[in-house]
Amino acid sequence: MKSEYENTLLFVQDVINNLDPMGLLKQGAPKDEYNNEIQQIVSGLRMCNTIEDIQQLVYKVFKVGQRNITIVLILFFLGFSFCESGISEAREDWQANPAYLTPQRYDEKNPLAPRNTFEIVPETFWYHYEEPTISIKDEAVMYGIRASYTRHKEPPINPFMYRLEGRYGAGRVHYDGSLSDGTPHKDEGSDYIYEVRGVIGYDTEIREAIITPFIGLGFRYLYDKLESRFAYERNIRYLYIPVGVESAAFLNQNWVWGIRAEYDLLVRGWVKSHLSDVTPLFNDIENVQHRGTGARGSFYLKREINDKMSLSIEPFVRYWGIDDSDTAPRTFAGTLIGGGYEPKNWTLESGLQISLIF
Repeated sequence: MKSEYENTLLFVQDVINNLDPMGLLKQGAPKDEYNNEIQQIVSGLRMCNTIEDIQQLVYKVFKVGQRNITIVLILFFLGFSFCESGISEAREDWQANPAYLTPQRYDEKNPLAPRNTFEIVPETFWYHYEEPTISIKDEAVMYGIRASYTRHKEPPINPFMYRLEGRYGAGRVHYDGSLSDGTPHKDEGSDYIYEVRGVIGYDTEIREAIITPFIGLGFRYLYDKLESRFAYERNIRYLYIPVGVESAAFLNQNWVWGIRAEYDLLVRGWVKSHLSDVTPLFNDIENVQHRGTGARGSFYLKREINDKMSLSIEPFVRYWGIDDSDTAPRTFAGTLIGGGYEPKNWTLESGLQISLIF
């Protein structure tokens, strides 16, 4: 009959080798690759009285973050909890039904990088648009919603992140500027913004955090229309490449925190000014913007509500700075009267998101 130590050793060996927490066996390492870590864990288990003790032991032995090790911890805890009569029956249960507990099953619940997540995100933000060379400003409080789907693949063999997201925001805009002849003018209108984008990232464990650099492609649209008889509709579109990084780490047992930082490179911008709204004798002007950059950043706190839902609070800031556009011809009653361009401008959005994550 095997001793309790031998049964414990075999059970830990089964769990570690089956889960392959560092991905070494999948890459062709020998079957005894984890023997040293297994021996340390078995020896240390004699001093463990709680799941927190086991947690600290495994972190210390593997010297890596919690992404894969969390899976191992859950399985250890469940293994020792299968029955009160000892490790022998726990190992027998494990061997009888090893598929019941798999990395994929518990990776779904990993709060740092869950396998699949859907987010519905109401957001409120302050919107400021300015053309400094001609002293024009638009300001508004906007309300909107963002929705996203994120998938983290299984590390370390396939540690990729994929995300699709879209957002919409609208608000009452207050305009402070001047007319074409320089006369000061104040106005109001209703603007809205929508944006769609997709990114791909690479999950990396650093200490006890997940760091994910990413790159993607995005499209942003702004509808701008004031109400006075001097006003005209403007449609502004950006095609851009987002490049950034995000992180996730445990703040304590209940909370996860992280940051997102991003640089946006403008590929091309298009602005259509419907001057014919003022008088049909004017032509509509279409300008192209060739140079511009953006940036965005945020900090978030996330807490699990139940097994299927988490709540996240995230203050954020978004910025765009765009150079002068090219010049397009302006006509009146079909006669060329000059050229028109979209002046250098910048936009700042700052606000708060409260997310429900499924």
